[in-house]
Amino acid sequence: MRPQPYNEPGCLDGIPIVADTKTGCWIWTGAKTNGYGRISRGRHARISAQRHVWEAVNGAVPQEKMLDHLCRVRACVNPSHLEVVTNKENVLRGVGPSAVAARKTTCDLGHPLVPYKKPATRAFRHCQICRNEHQRNKYWLNVSETRRKAREQYQANVESRRLGGRLRYWRDPEKYRAKKRVPK
Repeated sequence: MRPQPYNEPGCLDGIPIVADTKTGCWIWTGAKTNGYGRISRGRHARISAQRHVWEAVNGAVPQEKMLDHLCRVRACVNPSHLEVVTNKENVLRGVGPSAVAARKTTCDLGHPLVPYKKPATRAFRHCQICRNEHQRNKYWLNVSETRRKAREQYQANVESRRLGGRLRYWRDPEKYRAKKRVPK
């Protein structure tokens, strides 16, 4: 079944679609939101154009499911280019950052990614080799920082003692000499 342009005989319920002969897509020419066709049902109900066409041809889309464009054209409403999938599957089929990260099997350095083995609230993958290296660097950085601070504090104490003696002498030299003198 080949759709006809809007308001011509053979059009599917007067839906504004035009067939693209190269790709086989039925391009929605009506109102769009973010590239997806939109239809108003009644006064306030709006649904996607691809859902409306799918329901007209194949019946209702099951609850908790959505339509995925196999052709990757957002304005396409051809039912043969649509597939009913879960939200997770739809996201993972995409080209967004989540999908790209999910398809990765190695880290940037080429080490294999493994699932995180802690509680399910932190569901991400990491490279065990890079993570161990990071933890080692973090530990030695903290140790080095603690040692550096202790060394600085020790040197400051030594310096203050050394300067403290001189400062006492230069503040009141007679008093200092008086303590050092041996009585005759």
